[in-house]
Amino acid sequence: MSFCCLICVHNGEDYLLDQIESILRQLDDDSFLFIHDWNSSDSSERIASSYCSLNSNVSFKKWNTAPGPCESFLKSLSYIRDNYSFDYIFLSDQDDIWFPNRVSVYKKLMNKDYSLICSNAISFNNNHLSGIHTCVNPSLFFNLKHRSKLDYSIYFSNPIIGMTLCLSKEILFYIKDINYKKIIMHDWFLCCLSFHYGKIFYIDQPTVYYRQHIDNYLGVTGNNLFKKFFLLPKYCKNLLVQEEYFYEYFNVRPPCLLKKISIVLQSSFLTKYGMLTLIFLLIISRLIYFK
Repeated sequence: MSFCCLICVHNGEDYLLDQIESILRQLDDDSFLFIHDWNSSDSSERIASSYCSLNSNVSFKKWNTAPGPCESFLKSLSYIRDNYSFDYIFLSDQDDIWFPNRVSVYKKLMNKDYSLICSNAISFNNNHLSGIHTCVNPSLFFNLKHRSKLDYSIYFSNPIIGMTLCLSKEILFYIKDINYKKIIMHDWFLCCLSFHYGKIFYIDQPTVYYRQHIDNYLGVTGNNLFKKFFLLPKYCKNLLVQEEYFYEYFNVRPPCLLKKISIVLQSSFLTKYGMLTLIFLLIISRLIYFK
């Protein structure tokens, strides 16, 4: 099975080198690393270009806009799908670090027709791997043993971590005619895509160090959670917009609120705490933005 890796970059000069080095150590002669820079204003392009000139299996592409991670990743995936040959593609953020055995762990599953393979991750504080925290997705919200047994609750809650994704090329052909403004994050959309058209497998172990720093687009630190509390009304609105878009995109009949709650209560991959949290969000969303 051939594989490649995609890093989408935007002003990542402080972290990019560590990530690239952790990936290059695991590439074989037939694998590629694609670095797509989305209109960085720092030295990210210079760093990426230098690796490209020294390594024949590193490719660099410059994009002239900075639309955010969702649109960046989905457009880059479509571009690579249409122009290169591969069986699987790993996604990588610009600021994390791969475990040394990440590729070998995933390659054991690549001959089993999974369209999406993902894992857990371990967070750490910026440059200090010694300041390691617990796993990113604790069992408080998701039932880790049943992470591969997804249901329609994924329309309301994202059970995967984007930088741990590995996707089959076949599933990428379902990416078409997307309204990026209605999708919260690319990994959430890709999870739904694989739920409808493929098979998902969750590896119940970390394979990536998830760097926490002040510039995280999303993160797991206390400050981010505190900030998200005040952004709850906006998040609820975005959740409703995305949910309705998923129904349209995947041609699913929208359920009523009681049906949504029933779906959540019957979910196998949510814990009781996760169910209660999700039901709260669904009710608040409908109360604030009732149509």
